[in-house]
Amino acid sequence: MANVDAKARRASSRRPFAGPRWSLVILVAVYLPMALTYTLLTREYEPDDEAAHVQNIEYVVQHDSLPRIAVTNGRESHQPPLYYLLEAGWQDVLGISAFKTVIVPAHKGFILNGLLYSTHYTPSEHADAVHVHELRLLSVVFGLGTVVLTYAAGKAIGLRERMALAAGLFVALYPKNLIAASSVTNDALVFPLCSLALVLFLLGERARTQGRLRHRRMEVVAMGVVLGAAAITKLTSLPVAIVLFVLALLPSLPRAGRHSKSWRLQLRLFLDVVLAVVGFFAVSAWWFYRNHHLYGQFLATDASQKYLAAFLLHPVPWNSHLLFKVFPNCLLDFSWFNQAGSGSTCRSLSDRRSVGHDSKPPVGIPNSHSPLGPLATGLHHRRNHRGLDRYQGHGTGQCEG
Repeated sequence: MANVDAKARRASSRRPFAGPRWSLVILVAVYLPMALTYTLLTREYEPDDEAAHVQNIEYVVQHDSLPRIAVTNGRESHQPPLYYLLEAGWQDVLGISAFKTVIVPAHKGFILNGLLYSTHYTPSEHADAVHVHELRLLSVVFGLGTVVLTYAAGKAIGLRERMALAAGLFVALYPKNLIAASSVTNDALVFPLCSLALVLFLLGERARTQGRLRHRRMEVVAMGVVLGAAAITKLTSLPVAIVLFVLALLPSLPRAGRHSKSWRLQLRLFLDVVLAVVGFFAVSAWWFYRNHHLYGQFLATDASQKYLAAFLLHPVPWNSHLLFKVFPNCLLDFSWFNQAGSGSTCRSLSDRRSVGHDSKPPVGIPNSHSPLGPLATGLHHRRNHRGLDRYQGHGTGQCEG
């Protein structure tokens, strides 16, 4: 009897975890409430540069064309257009007419109430605030794609179901991803596009090692197309494209000791990458050509720097920015308090008022008897010491995008 019980326990311990269907349900059930909570409780334009991104969308809606790089078109007019075109289409589906991004600075300032902009809405400003929240929903969907694709990447490299689910949950609960995917910003789209390109690369490598070369070609070419879409979403995706193209090319390079008859295989693998590069430019070449035609450079670097100087923004070199800014942030900034817009989120949680033209300006912080009192008090003191320098970046900081 004891042996039977021991065998039953061992069998139950080896019982497989819930399959992919339940993993996807868990990811959706965890991510959507978090993302929707953040986006609904964060007032319009409080996330970094959201007003400028909305301005790009409204230009597309109003003029049926892309904005040129100019001070009059806002501080994000240098960005590639794919995200704004999709948002303009989403706005058309919702039946929202073009509106102006009216920004009124908060009366008491960031240090006193944690908000950058006023919440004294006129009726038209209240309607615009609702529209901004509706536009954010598309970013939430893109963020869900990032979460699911992280899980898919784990499955592609052979992780167990629990480990792949854990990877997806990490991204679903990662504060920076939640913030980027819950506001109007092109980061919300470039994340899932780069994630999809990585998944396609991994699937292509798995197909290559299994001898399924036709599948490998289709997946590598699809990777190139997706990377092209990422390039016309945000130029920070270009390093990802370069790395993936180089990694896809490596198996085609000659190696010492390889049989001489393998040149045909090497040529085939090399042609896969060539076709992927063709797919990349088939999607993105028009944008680079437009930049060269209008500004004399494929990336419009000089034109971007000149107009950003009017906003006192100074783009930094990619190498120093990645080494001294992005990489430390990825390692250290895991809390809500280190994220852009976190002050407005905690204030919104304490006020329980998100959108409304009759809302009163928040004053003070919750008292110590409130459930959020200790949290808000700690945040208040932290903002006094650290928040001002960060939020001065809206006018004098460096341009990260």
